[in-house]
Order: sequence, then structure tokens, then C-alpha cells
Amino acid sequence: TTADLVELTHQILKMPELYAKIEQAGFYLSIDEAQDLGPEEHAIYDKFPARQKYIVGDPAQSVFRFQDQGNSLLNRFMKKPGVRIINLLENYRSFQPICTAAYQLIREHRPDLGVTQQMSMRTASDPSAPMVLSWRTRDLTDQMTYLIKLLRHYCQVGREYYWNQAALIYLEDSQGRQLEGLLRTGNI
Repeated sequence: TTADLVELTHQILKMPELYAKIEQAGFYLSIDEAQDLGPEEHAIYDKFPARQKYIVGDPAQSVFRFQDQGNSLLNRFMKKPGVRIINLLENYRSFQPICTAAYQLIREHRPDLGVTQQMSMRTASDPSAPMVLSWRTRDLTDQMTYLIKLLRHYCQVGREYYWNQAALIYLEDSQGRQLEGLLRTGNI
């Protein structure tokens, strides 16, 4: 398991002879999705002997609650003297309306991240880019019910529904189960 791997790494780094061999080898350490590392992985990063350390991540994309206070490895690393930060502003996977909507939501709900309009990603969008909508609801059930109404509306052409033209994205398994139940109730 991941927990076993983390614990084994901690044990290895406590062994002076193995630590010395790792240090002598002159490894380079590279970490991706650094915004999602937990405290145990932070400790490994800090202790790991490496000639150079590289991390890649986006504080606005943290999916685990314990990183939300700006204490993540990524945030700590970005504040260290001598760190060179390279902002990647070209997005090759999403359309412009999606990136624009994401950054608007981040600016509204996470002002602590200091996201500016200049940091918003640019894409090679085309006129058929997917639409992005934003709305306020009372609670999660209200939000999902409204989402399903929109899904029905935008997937219907004439008398047929084109369900393969839509995607629902959610963060937690419980939301997926709730959405699935509402979709079944709506015969979708």
C-alpha cells in the first residue's frame, strides 16, 4: 500500500549507511501533483538527499482538505529563497470557456491563492467549444436537481437525446452516487 511505501521510505532515510549511499548517488528528485502530497510525503521530501529537487503542481488544484491552508509542499517550496517558479499558461486539454470559468470560480472561492486574470490559461479554442455555466443553489441536492434539468435541456435535439455529448464531473464518490440516483429517478 502507499502507507507501507511511505513508512518504508522513512525507515530507509533513518539508516545512516543507506542515507549516505543515496546522498552519494546524487539523485534528482522530481514530484508531480505536489499540491496533493500529505504531511508524511512532505517529511520525505524534506529529508530526501537530492542534488536538485523539482516539483510540479498547482495550488488551485488541491483536492485534499489538509492542503487548503497554504501549508502544502508546493506552497512551502514556492516561498523558499532561490526557487524559480515557471507558470504554464498554455492549456492543450481544455477549451477556453472551461479554463475561464475555472479561474473565475477559483478567484471567487479561493482568494487566498492570489489568482489573477493574467494567470488564467489560454487555449486553442474553437467556436464549437463546450459551454460552461455557473449558478447558485441552496444545497447539493438542489444543485444536482438543477444540473439534471440542464442536462436534459442541452442533450435534447428534437425528440431524441444525445447523452454522449455531455459529461458530469464531481469530486467525491458520495456525489457520484447521489447523481446516479437522481439520474435513475429521471430515467436517464
